[in-house]
Amino acid sequence: MNGRTPSIRRSEKRRFAFVVNSDSPIASWSVLRNLQTQFPDHEVDLIHVSDALKSSLPTLALSALEVLAQYPFDIAMGRKKLRNAVFRSKTVARFVQGLVHQTVSAETHDFVFQMQSLWSARVQGIPHFLFTDHTNLTHETYPLPDLGAIYNNGFLEREKAIYQNAAAVFTRSENVTRDVVDRYGAEQARVKCVYVGANTETDEEGAKPVAKRDPNDKIVLFVGVDWERKGGPDLVEAFEILFQRHKDARLVVAGCQPEDLPEHLPVEVLGRLPNEALAEHYARASVFCMPTLREPFGIVFTEAMSFGLPLVGTDIGAVPDFIVSDWNGYLVPPRDPPHLAEALSKLLDDPDLRATFGARSKSLAQDRYNWPAVVGRMAERIEREIAAAPA
Repeated sequence: MNGRTPSIRRSEKRRFAFVVNSDSPIASWSVLRNLQTQFPDHEVDLIHVSDALKSSLPTLALSALEVLAQYPFDIAMGRKKLRNAVFRSKTVARFVQGLVHQTVSAETHDFVFQMQSLWSARVQGIPHFLFTDHTNLTHETYPLPDLGAIYNNGFLEREKAIYQNAAAVFTRSENVTRDVVDRYGAEQARVKCVYVGANTETDEEGAKPVAKRDPNDKIVLFVGVDWERKGGPDLVEAFEILFQRHKDARLVVAGCQPEDLPEHLPVEVLGRLPNEALAEHYARASVFCMPTLREPFGIVFTEAMSFGLPLVGTDIGAVPDFIVSDWNGYLVPPRDPPHLAEALSKLLDDPDLRATFGARSKSLAQDRYNWPAVVGRMAERIEREIAAAPA
């Protein structure tokens, strides 16, 4: 699929609506492509909220005034970004409802599918589904909480209603599944963890051939845009300990450009890379490590798994879904560089162990973390709900 699906394509076929906030994350378009494969007899109406808002200056102005009145201190101090708050405003929630009702009809549409839970795209009488990697309250559970990510009771009540009224809530991790049920009161039967696919293609998936890893190398790979939040400083401290034992080890940092790194340590900083270039580094690495302190999901773990890498990560959020300690890697407590260094050292000590753990990671990725399988799990539930819906 080149570009986005046109907003409205008229035909005699049955239809479904696909609602997104913006062009990112790219996972949205992976979901859409696979939904089109799963439902080939349906046409798609794409409802792109960001594009629509750009064409409605009065709505943007009203929503900006609303959130400036509700969160003046957070926005002035930079704890909340105005754009993020606007998308969670009551004004935008009403605007999205208007967009959806202009496009969707029970006479022509079998279901509505939305990415994330910033607002509701539900239409009465039509099965409504959403796919999310976090909830508003999840942010309270991290060792590095983002207080600016917590919104007021009005938003929490709207979010709660979304989960409780959806035909099904699909989540990317078990911890979010528990959150939606335990903290938002959604019915257990309506919430299903389907996981998520990787965004970086391996050789088997059609990407360009990449270099093969050398079992004698000792390359620790970190991939993350937000260095602090992803635990980068803890990793450097752990690598300092690790380097005392493994003088031939090397740390590769992709996705960001941290400053003031110790000059005596062999650290290669790559910055932001396109997926095809990043694939080369996944293929060469010996171990993947991201000791994150706040993580709604962590899709880089799935990418590392798809390239057959053993994993080391912190025991928070969705990370325990990826890592089974002493099976395909090691979970460590957050903010614990000595424990992190010990886990990395175990893997660098033993090439055979790395190969075994890496093979298990790849097998798990192929079974659980690939888009056709993920969307296939959602499609089974969607088909059941369509069949059970009143004529």
